[in-house]
Amino acid sequence: MESQESLQKETSITGVYQGKTLFIQNPYSQETQAFCVEKIFVNEVPISFNPRQSAIKVNFKGIDIYSPVYLRIVHKDNCAPLIINPDALAYHNSFRFTELNLLDTLLTWKSQGEHEKGYYIIEKIDMGSWIEQDTIQSKGKFGGSAYEYNPILTSGPNKFKVRYVFPNDEFLNSRDLDIHFYPSDVTFRPSITDSKLYLSRGSEYKIYDNAGKLLLSGQNSEIDVTSLSKGEYLIYFNTQEYPGFFQKK
Repeated sequence: MESQESLQKETSITGVYQGKTLFIQNPYSQETQAFCVEKIFVNEVPISFNPRQSAIKVNFKGIDIYSPVYLRIVHKDNCAPLIINPDALAYHNSFRFTELNLLDTLLTWKSQGEHEKGYYIIEKIDMGSWIEQDTIQSKGKFGGSAYEYNPILTSGPNKFKVRYVFPNDEFLNSRDLDIHFYPSDVTFRPSITDSKLYLSRGSEYKIYDNAGKLLLSGQNSEIDVTSLSKGEYLIYFNTQEYPGFFQKK
């Protein structure tokens, strides 16, 4: 015999509380002589409601306005409740990019209405296609957050955008950001270090020992060299023909 749990299903919605009452249509089955919805959870806390009503009101008592909300509805397998006004927990009505700037070596943006489980994807045009460069977890501050990112620029025109991905995998893109970049040589400091190298701007790099063995590579504006043994090393940058030299102590 199937257990009661195996005959249950769930419907869920994640969003931001807009200060509005949410309405759920609770169907009645003539076949089973019962209403559909059995339990409702708000942020995994069960709420009380009359299960024998065809219309259920969720008022989000105790939830601050503009706070993240996860609504989970447990219902019978042979029916499905209908959320009448999902905009009461809307993301798109609340999230927005408020500032976007791309300078020589720094991409900055500010946003409002983000969710703690959302994240940003930085994308760049390469050979006519948008290519993901990096992912940054959101700070989850609905009132506003600021971000900085060091992009890797190539000589000539560069085009970037920032994509905000909601917890339900929907997303919003920023406007495109264009910059023409004619780079000067990358410099670094210090020439003798036991921990890190700091670059004058974000760049691709490769570090070799004196025998020509590649030891480290990547792209960043600073490089952790603590894993290297004591000695002298060569460092190449993607836009430069000749290497730099540093000593790991």
